[in-house]
Amino acid sequence: EFQAIAAFHRDDSWVKALVLSDSTESRRVLGHEQTHFNIAELYARRMREHFAAIARPCAKSDDQLGFEARRILDEERAFQRRYDAETGHGLERREQAAWEAEIRRQLRLTAAP
Repeated sequence: EFQAIAAFHRDDSWVKALVLSDSTESRRVLGHEQTHFNIAELYARRMREHFAAIARPCAKSDDQLGFEARRILDEERAFQRRYDAETGHGLERREQAAWEAEIRRQLRLTAAP
């Protein structure tokens, strides 16, 4: 059985004190970070779909399957970097809103677990 999940590790998370003291800034940062998580969920779904579609996974070596998983993870990392670049890490409001809407749309089109 194959599992791929998007997870949030609270102990590895941090935020600047300035963000916490400004509710508008806090909402903006939270929205940006939520979209990072949503992108991770989107790619977890894509990975599950990819591996579920393999007709005979036992016929593939662990190296082959690992390569396929790493390829999808590499795509996700590149997508996350593009998201940060195009939104200015959430500072470009129009781009941020467009990304949020697009990721929500893609999640609706992709099967949940």
